Amino acid sequence: MTYSLHPGAEHDIANALDFYKEQAGLVVAERFLEEFERVVKLLIEYPDLGISTTKGRRIFPLKVFPYSVVYRNLESSIRVLIVRHQHRKPSYAGGRRSSRAQPRNAQPVVQAGLAQKRVSPLTLRWASNTELCLP
Repeated sequence: MTYSLHPGAEHDIANALDFYKEQAGLVVAERFLEEFERVVKLLIEYPDLGISTTKGRRIFPLKVFPYSVVYRNLESSIRVLIVRHQHRKPSYAGGRRSSRAQPRNAQPVVQAGLAQKRVSPLTLRWASNTELCLP
């Protein structure tokens, strides 16, 4: 199974990363991204884990960070529609649909020194826009 991100969800994540980087530092921003990716991997493995809501959507909270992932379980993937701060109105971005899914299953290998680490496409995209040093 794979996952895909709605463009609006990518925007939600980018805003959260920028906020945490600016307010709490790069380490906290990286931790937010790691936690998001941990949750997505969990949802790929157990797609019915989240709480069922309307329109076939499910919601699952991040640990430590006050955000929830709103997603839809498709036949062969999950589609992340919204990454919503838990203090936002529940209707925030409610009109997002799961069309035009671009599955994300390839994990490029980034080489740093002698060590190699698998890195998600989302991490690579964010890293290319910040001073993030990949391990």
